[in-house]
Amino acid sequence: MNEKQLIEYYKEIIKNNPKLEESILVDCDFAFDDDTDVKKDILICGEKSNYEIFPFGKTGDGSNYALLNGGNVAYISSEGECGIIARNVKEFFNIMLTCKYITDYFKQGIFDSIDNFKERFNQVNAATENPDIIETFIKSQNFETNIEKIYEMFVGGIITNPSLILQANPEEYEPWDDVFGTNQEYIEELRSKTK
Repeated sequence: MNEKQLIEYYKEIIKNNPKLEESILVDCDFAFDDDTDVKKDILICGEKSNYEIFPFGKTGDGSNYALLNGGNVAYISSEGECGIIARNVKEFFNIMLTCKYITDYFKQGIFDSIDNFKERFNQVNAATENPDIIETFIKSQNFETNIEKIYEMFVGGIITNPSLILQANPEEYEPWDDVFGTNQEYIEELRSKTK
């Protein structure tokens, strides 16, 4: 299965289980987006990107999750931040469903150590409303549940090189910040730590 087919595979399973779909919306802030104009909305101000963007999901605040032409998954916020967050579709769903609100991890320092990550992971997961429904799906898909491996997956996506760049047009505007609200400084620190 290629990455687009994998999205359709997960979409079919999740949409055919309304309780699972609702739990993912409530606990992970994720819904599939069938709006074919989403790509146009993301690039509405004439943004240029170093990747082709194929949006497939959204959050409650209008941010998007998109498949990139390299097979990575990116987060593109409604607030002018963007970045690669998973190396592929399976890792994206694995990370999202085990970590829940992905955006709660976009704070500098969270990925500095496994202990920082575990602390945030426990805080976010403590607020989960319907863990059993999501846990059943995680098991059915043989997703990774070991926190250290999930941390490695998440970091692996974030440090993907090249990073996603969205540049406003005309070019005198600054590029979008990365998901940590910086111009790549924190991501470069993470890259240097993983060498």
